Amino acid sequence: MNISPLSPADVGRVVAFFERIPEGDRTFFKEPVTGAATVEGWLSDGSTRLLAVDGDDVVGYAAVIPGVGWSSHVGELRLVVDPNRRREGLGAALAKAALAAALTGGRSKVVVEAIATQDATIALFAGLGFQPEALLVDHVRDAGGELHDLMVLALQADETWSTLTAVGLDQPLD
Repeated sequence: MNISPLSPADVGRVVAFFERIPEGDRTFFKEPVTGAATVEGWLSDGSTRLLAVDGDDVVGYAAVIPGVGWSSHVGELRLVVDPNRRREGLGAALAKAALAAALTGGRSKVVVEAIATQDATIALFAGLGFQPEALLVDHVRDAGGELHDLMVLALQADETWSTLTAVGLDQPLD
């Protein structure tokens, strides 16, 4: 498996990847993820988009979406792993690479949002040093109309950068 930045050559593979994600999972995405035009737009929107590729297939995706204005020091990390490849360490590898990209890209704070019942996701980010910052009750409505609590986790770069450097995550991807 290889982790690399999204490139124009990857558009078709990324479209195919998101088409494989079950509708129930896509309910919780904050942005549209289907269609070539959407993916092509990501190439020039100022975000960092990383792909985990195994052979010819995209098996994971991470994005760091930069904040604007008074939140320009913040990056929001988003992570999606192919359901058939979960629990293999792909999410952790992508999360680490995205976190390193956010911090080397000048973000001093990185946040991630997760449905409060997604224990594995919350544990993954807690293991990387993220701390709970907010619980937003009934904040997310799924496709069936059910409400879910949203957990916001945050990492302050000044508290974590030395740890990342020690484990070699302070280098940007090629």
